[in-house]
Amino acid sequence: MDYRITGITSIGLVFVAIGIAMYQLFSISFLFGAVYTVCVPLVFLNVIYIYCRRCTHSLDGSCRHVLFGLIVGRLFKPTSPKPYTLNEILIALLPLVILIALPLYWLWQIPVLFFSFLTLLAVAGAIVVKGVCPGCKNSSCAMCPATCRRL
Repeated sequence: MDYRITGITSIGLVFVAIGIAMYQLFSISFLFGAVYTVCVPLVFLNVIYIYCRRCTHSLDGSCRHVLFGLIVGRLFKPTSPKPYTLNEILIALLPLVILIALPLYWLWQIPVLFFSFLTLLAVAGAIVVKGVCPGCKNSSCAMCPATCRRL
């Protein structure tokens, strides 16, 4: 199985979900939409810097998400893999959780958008767990294959 296809698909689904959130936030207020739009790349760069930079796949150019590996290679210097600390995990994931949670109130006003947003994110997560994790060599990852098999 080519894990890159599942990695690219999962990123695509996340970006479609974020596009839905942007649409709704821009329809509520230009300022809300603009702030959210500026925050999206900053949050992803934060995750890539803290999490992806240490992945063994970033070091050997075999990133399962392809795009994130390219960004690490171009913007950041990959570092040697070692276990992530709780602080690093929180610093990487907390902004991502906020990015996902922030538009929920306004998405709820249009249930189709709300459920589409959540469904796309859930499907993307399932694709990562079932399609990307089993081929991953990053034993420091909180979602390493041993963890994924227990889910």
